[in-house]
Amino acid sequence: MFKESADAVQAGRYDEALKALLWIHDNPNPADPSSEMFRRAYGFLALGVLAEAYEPAKQALIDLVMRKRERLAAGLADPATESDLRALEAAMRGLHP
Repeated sequence: MFKESADAVQAGRYDEALKALLWIHDNPNPADPSSEMFRRAYGFLALGVLAEAYEPAKQALIDLVMRKRERLAAGLADPATESDLRALEAAMRGLHP
């Protein structure tokens, strides 16, 4: 799915790329730690890069961060959610206001 998102960005199909990157976010594989590291390190970073060029991706990234923060504040965040939040926040740091 990551390659598909990269191909879509290169072709200017940002909506398709966003859907692929959101799929990566929404489909973790906790049984495979290397997959999870890739998901966070590259999938979430790619979402941050797309967010620079495509406003709906920026809003999606902001929404994901807010949902993770809400879970954390409500005491519902597990270690995976906390890791996702740190990676998503790192992806957001590169955004221009």
